[in-house]
Amino acid sequence: MNALYRSWADDTSEETVPGDVLSASGELRWLGDDVFPIELFLDDGWDGPSLAMRFFVAGGAPAVLRRQVGRQHVTEARGVVKRIEEDRLILGTPGSTSREVSLGYRLPASIDLRPLVGRKVRATLEQESTRAGCSQTLVIRTADEREWLVARCGVATESLYTLGGAVVGVNLGSGTSSPLVLLAPSSRHVVPPGGEARLRVGASRYVAELVSRDDTRAAYTIVDDRLWH
Repeated sequence: MNALYRSWADDTSEETVPGDVLSASGELRWLGDDVFPIELFLDDGWDGPSLAMRFFVAGGAPAVLRRQVGRQHVTEARGVVKRIEEDRLILGTPGSTSREVSLGYRLPASIDLRPLVGRKVRATLEQESTRAGCSQTLVIRTADEREWLVARCGVATESLYTLGGAVVGVNLGSGTSSPLVLLAPSSRHVVPPGGEARLRVGASRYVAELVSRDDTRAAYTIVDDRLWH
């Protein structure tokens, strides 16, 4: 089985070397494990016209694995959430400062990640650059494989996510006024730009928010309702 997708509860991991990642401009560049581009997260809000990149993972193996899957650069980080700072989430081992992992983010003010503190999580960041533009998708899961956060910023495309043990489809049309359409097993939700919708999938409850969009790009989040306020 590919090391990226094996059971993340297993603490064993092969040594990996970080590869090319996407810069804020969408260009591919090389970054070492210890380089954290904090400038990505300063002075640029979610509601800007460029919908720039929003996420970055800094850290080394074995807590961080990096793979290229086709045109996608996939980074997977795991560990216990030690603390939440203004623009980043810190993963590591309680009582130790070695091998800490920084997950940098720019999320809307409606999301509060503090309920994740003390939980063991796996964060998966997918980055892709195509002729249509650059995109990032961040998914955070806990040890029981429960999805707590899905956040995407980039080209408006159809996507499928597993939420509450079921597959939920996301459709985005073209145009600045096109809504986010969520297709759950027994419900359908339409979210206009700047709006949100609550959905129940099995025993799980989520809130979807279409944060921003232009003609071809969109930024949206789907979070466990305990992270939304």
